Amino acid sequence: MTGEHSTRDPRSAAPAEAPAVLPPRLAVRSGDRLVLVNVGEIDWIEANDNYVTIWRGTEALTMRGPLKGWENRLSTHGFFRISRSVLLNLERVRELRRLSPRRYRVLLKDGRQLKVTRGCVRKAKRLL
Repeated sequence: MTGEHSTRDPRSAAPAEAPAVLPPRLAVRSGDRLVLVNVGEIDWIEANDNYVTIWRGTEALTMRGPLKGWENRLSTHGFFRISRSVLLNLERVRELRRLSPRRYRVLLKDGRQLKVTRGCVRKAKRLL
């Protein structure tokens, strides 16, 4: 060996590719099943008494628990409360429709519609 050192500048090396960021997944207990749900697949979450129903497409997963807990967990993932009982994934919204001076609905990309309460309209307009 001649004891030669590499003359390559370490700064010229190609940067290592960053690992792909996977969407966060939630374990949702629905009945006797534990379902792993990608956060991005959730259309909206609806509260009914002490239960929430997680809607993704036509599938509805119902579990026990308050909507406020879901709001705390998902607000940083693009979810917004459009009424006392509905937490909506903003990525699923196609448009905000004004039905009358005081009534609005969101139209989802799949054609379904959800009511936006008066107290949430101003923030919904800002976020959309």
